[in-house]
Amino acid sequence: MKLLVFALVLLGCLQSSAAAQFQVEALYEMRQQLIDNRGVLNDWKDNQMSPCYWDHVTCQDNKVAKISLSSSGLTGTLSPSIANLTTLQQLILHGNSITGVIPQEFGNLSSLTTLDLGKNNLNGSIPDTLGRLPKLEILDLSQNHLSGSIPSSFINLQSLNNINLAYNNLSGEIPQYLLQVPQYNYTGTHLNCGQRLFPCQGGSTKTDSGGSKNSKLKVALGSIAGAVTLLVLGVLFVLWWQRMRYRPEIFIDVSGQNDHRLEFGQIKRFSWREHQIATNNFSEQNVLGKGGFGKVYKGVLPGPNSVKIAVKRLSDVQSPEGEMATEDDRSRTLKEMATEDDTSRTLKDMLHEKTGGPLSLKLHFLQAITDNFSQENLIGCGGFGEVYKGVLEDGFVAVKKLYSSHTIEEEPFHREVDFLMNISHRNIVCFVGYCAETHEVVVRQGGLNIFAEKRERLLCFEYLRNGSLHKYLTDEPCGFQWRVCYKIIKGICLGLHYLHERHIIHLDLKPDNILLDDGMVPKIADFGLSRLLGEEKSRTITQTKIGTRGYMAPEYLDDGEITIKSDIYSLGVIIRHMVKGHNTGAMTDQDVLESWVIRLEKESSQMRQTQWEIGYQKQIKACIEISQRCTLPKPKDRPCMQDILRTLEETEAGVQLVVGPTLNVGRLEIAKFGPWGGDGGKPRDIKLAPYRLDSITISSGTIIDSIEFSYTDHDGMCHTIGPWGGCEGKNKIQLGSSEFLTGVSGTVGPFRNLLNVITSLTFVTNNARSYGPFGKGRGTPFHVQIQNNGKIVGFFGRSNQYLNAIGVYMNQDAGVARIGPSAGDGGVLHDITDHNEQEHGAGPSGDYHKLEIAKFGPWGGDGGSQRDIKILPYRLDRVTIRSGTIIDAIEFSYTDHDGQYHTAGPWGGQGGGNNSFQLGPSEFLTGVSGSIGQLNNKLIVITSLTFVTNARSYGPFGKGRSNSFHIPMQSNGSIVGFFGRSGHYLDSIGVYTNHELETIGKEEAGVTRIGPWGGDGKVLHDIKEKPHHLQRVTIFSGSIINSLEYLYSDKNGQQHTAGPWGGCGGTGRKIHLEPEEFIVKLSGTFHPCPWDRSIPSVVSSLTLVTNAGKSHGPFGTELGAAFQVPVQSNSRIVGFFVHGENYIEAIGAYVRTL
Repeated sequence: MKLLVFALVLLGCLQSSAAAQFQVEALYEMRQQLIDNRGVLNDWKDNQMSPCYWDHVTCQDNKVAKISLSSSGLTGTLSPSIANLTTLQQLILHGNSITGVIPQEFGNLSSLTTLDLGKNNLNGSIPDTLGRLPKLEILDLSQNHLSGSIPSSFINLQSLNNINLAYNNLSGEIPQYLLQVPQYNYTGTHLNCGQRLFPCQGGSTKTDSGGSKNSKLKVALGSIAGAVTLLVLGVLFVLWWQRMRYRPEIFIDVSGQNDHRLEFGQIKRFSWREHQIATNNFSEQNVLGKGGFGKVYKGVLPGPNSVKIAVKRLSDVQSPEGEMATEDDRSRTLKEMATEDDTSRTLKDMLHEKTGGPLSLKLHFLQAITDNFSQENLIGCGGFGEVYKGVLEDGFVAVKKLYSSHTIEEEPFHREVDFLMNISHRNIVCFVGYCAETHEVVVRQGGLNIFAEKRERLLCFEYLRNGSLHKYLTDEPCGFQWRVCYKIIKGICLGLHYLHERHIIHLDLKPDNILLDDGMVPKIADFGLSRLLGEEKSRTITQTKIGTRGYMAPEYLDDGEITIKSDIYSLGVIIRHMVKGHNTGAMTDQDVLESWVIRLEKESSQMRQTQWEIGYQKQIKACIEISQRCTLPKPKDRPCMQDILRTLEETEAGVQLVVGPTLNVGRLEIAKFGPWGGDGGKPRDIKLAPYRLDSITISSGTIIDSIEFSYTDHDGMCHTIGPWGGCEGKNKIQLGSSEFLTGVSGTVGPFRNLLNVITSLTFVTNNARSYGPFGKGRGTPFHVQIQNNGKIVGFFGRSNQYLNAIGVYMNQDAGVARIGPSAGDGGVLHDITDHNEQEHGAGPSGDYHKLEIAKFGPWGGDGGSQRDIKILPYRLDRVTIRSGTIIDAIEFSYTDHDGQYHTAGPWGGQGGGNNSFQLGPSEFLTGVSGSIGQLNNKLIVITSLTFVTNARSYGPFGKGRSNSFHIPMQSNGSIVGFFGRSGHYLDSIGVYTNHELETIGKEEAGVTRIGPWGGDGKVLHDIKEKPHHLQRVTIFSGSIINSLEYLYSDKNGQQHTAGPWGGCGGTGRKIHLEPEEFIVKLSGTFHPCPWDRSIPSVVSSLTLVTNAGKSHGPFGTELGAAFQVPVQSNSRIVGFFVHGENYIEAIGAYVRTL
């Protein structure tokens, strides 16, 4: 019997464990198809036993009951695997930017009571399987792009009490049973209300957000001295409210007007929250009087003017939300309160990260960000409305408020919004939201003050601070350099081509409607807005000729004929004005060309690139000819956009520069860092030096499968590179006009036991937003973070079926760049303020660009004080480290560009032991690595440091806990100094690098010693003749590396055998290298000798990788501390040396640089 009970218990445990794992897999599949832009799903991992401890997941009886991810910045698609969570009761994904269709499998969620997918970008039809949810009470699919009709299966939703399908492209009839649901909303659709066959633009009248009919709040405000008048006014309002069932709160400012008589039309409306703040939550201390209908309270409006008010609160009312106003609330302005919701943050994400789609915006929000549409924020007027600047927490938007004099019908307006939602192009102004609200206002009619409905229709677009092209045009050719002028022309053509492909005619293309972003990228604005008006109005405006004289085609002026060629004519006029200027009659085409040639000669002398001059002249001539063809009298003679773009692209070949010996990378201030990863696959690189990164596309699963990216070169030309890897990407990052990449981090790990690949990537931009992580993130981490005036503008690496390695191109404006930090983001940043203010003591003196000196970092925390040097370093001579459990202090000596000797530090405290190393005459620092950790669970400090030179490795110093960082240098660079922060410890560290190292420290025949790595074996085994080519390696190994032998040739072709070094035992393996094959990487591990405690460390494993992508190893057992010897692209490992007598206690390598 006991055995039976035990068996049943064991079976139950196994079933419970299986069910938990089943839930983990379902949620992880959901996580895989969503793109987590804010890191809210970081703890959703497939190696967890139960999801009940994950964020945003609620369980009952160890079963998932609720998933709540409202306004979490999610993109991607919905996974059908969610349907496997059969115990799920609530799925809430409201307010994200999820795309794709609603999976049919959702009909299997038999326990579901709430399904909220509102305010996303879902498309397709509503699955009829949703009618199989017997317990569904709340269904919100509003503000998506759903189409089709309401499924007939919805008749089975007997528990439904709230349905919201508003603002979709749904059509057909609404079944009568769905009009009986207690709460419903079908606004902004093409649905018809049953047999009545007219659009349903309203929502349920049964919804009551403020309580029952007897718990409505109505407040009237007046002067303190006029409280009696307000009581009478309150009585009138109560009587009117009982008849009209009108809701809200009424506010009036009568500060300083004690004897002023109020008229009904002066009344303003504010929220319950504002009443609470003004009256200190209706404090009894603020009561002025009491009448039959309630109390009158004194109060002060929040804001700079401290307006005094009186508030009449009627009896029998409850707080609509039950919230208490705090003292902190009283100090906030109405604008701050209105912008505290998620709308401002979501708009910022859209503008900076290009995540999500246009939003449905509230009128009060738009009023707040435009200062109630003040004249100070008015930035333009047009035929259909006024444009205001909206101020967000971190950016701006342009709000177009349509004139109320135009009768804008609901259906055309929503069609226009849907039309704008589907427009997305780099050269089209980004549409970010709309507002369609109807509210009551007090108007005077027939001698009476009455309430009337007022429709507010607004459109919201990205704000472009450089304004329109119009302000840059004069009577002379435009003042831009030609490459910028051409970039604008090309961008306008690309945008117009995009519109014409979609059969959209602009009708008013002119310089005022060409806006320029921070990078002078042109964006077309104000297209197609005439469709907002009804048919009759549209014809009227067409008859009065929408457009601007001078840019209107002759056939449109004469006959009102509108075709795509009308826009072509306008384009030709714009190009002519850009190339020639407005005063076109005064100059012939040859005069214009000669004028540009003179300008180009000045530019080319500055740029030292005379070959550009010839190519640019051809471009200018081509643009003049295009403008002439576009403005021909007959539409049929004008070219189409495809022909124009083809002509432009044919001129671009003459002005492109190739990266390599002919490219002065220093002139463009472009530097390469990395790569990080494995040595498999083929080298991947770009041909044209990048200037700006535009987009990144990643394909990932367990690892990074591929990367693709688009960038703009120094001449404004756009290029798409990749995909590098096995398949096309699925996750696209589109950088905004003022957004640029400041950081890349990821992990490198083995894949299928053959080679190291990139297993994860995360990208960070200048607005501190993060894209990713993509991939599973297993392996060794790496991190590249750039500060101040540097940005990542492109990539290089290695790939075959996967992304094996990745490096970055960095654009260093002014020749100075900083990389970091990788941990700790608080505190105040202290750094040099101006590299040209040495006389004021503001940082190192010297010319950064001239000396090719760059700053990278710091890595670490923000404690202590900022530490830096005063004179720019040229060469590092000596480093002293104090360390124990952590790095206590650093001191170093260096030589400046004039040969003067300087000592910096010690920075830090007096703890730990003292360790110094002196660099030899031909030795220089090529890498620094270390780790960052917390001290006493609070302070972030440097916990370990290791220094690698072109000859050997020093360290590690410290204990090496927590997050690691690594700074490898390219073959032409060295680390020549440090900066950072310190107090009692070394809190953070950064490095100075010198890229002039081609003349420094190269040993004879280009061969250097690197290492050793491992223990402190006192017996050195080395070779006598410098190696030139490695031919064969023989390794004996078991649980450790027992011995090493190799065959090499010297520079004269003579063969030599080195070894065998070490002891006996183990299994032997020979690695034969082909004539053109060589080793590009050595890695391994070392740990204490397992059977001889007197030997502190032996090499326990080795792996060798060749340029052919072959990985040999691992030999031995991968236990202990890891080391890695990657060489630069122009170097190879040609030999080894070892320490130890009976074992390989340490190993180093000879590296030959070509």
